[in-house]
Amino acid sequence: MKLRLAIGSFFAVLLATAAGAEQIYRWVDEQGLVHYSDVPQDGAETVVLQPPATYSAPRPATTPSGSRQPVTDDEQDGYEGLTIVSPGAEETIWNTAGVIKVAVSPTPALLEGHSVNIYLNGQLIAEKAPTSLSAELTEVPRGEHTVTAEILDANGRVLMSAQPITFFYRQTLIPNINTPRIRPSPAVRPRPRALQLPARPANRPV
Repeated sequence: MKLRLAIGSFFAVLLATAAGAEQIYRWVDEQGLVHYSDVPQDGAETVVLQPPATYSAPRPATTPSGSRQPVTDDEQDGYEGLTIVSPGAEETIWNTAGVIKVAVSPTPALLEGHSVNIYLNGQLIAEKAPTSLSAELTEVPRGEHTVTAEILDANGRVLMSAQPITFFYRQTLIPNINTPRIRPSPAVRPRPRALQLPARPANRPV
């Protein structure tokens, strides 16, 4: 109980000190209770407190609305990246009847007047809108394929190229049940030849 009273009085004085006092004093009475006060007492010792730590958050930078500089053409051409999001790298695609969807994602978004070219195995995919970020490939053969893409400005200058990715297309072979199966004809064995006995002489007695 005495310990609780001592601790409580200490924090009360500590709060008062934090509010403005510079020193506090500590002493022990005849009953062994420890006291704290900001008023000096006979036989009290001075308790030195460390100054409280303070932190001031930096003020956010403000830019006057009338001092913003216009965006230059070089800044507009500064794409951070171009990623092929579909198909995935080393992805194996099964049984889509040769139809593969390719999708790309530029960072930041594609600017007005810019276009994206998509290539499959080094060949340009032309069957799409110039501003489209996806294309649907048809009649893709089975096997390994490579997809890449690039961003062009209004003058046809390449601004950004995507890292090529490799994917695999597989098609399960299903036998045609309507095709008649030709069974080999069994081997024909030769018929045994009849045994021919020599003719008996006509004048030979029986």
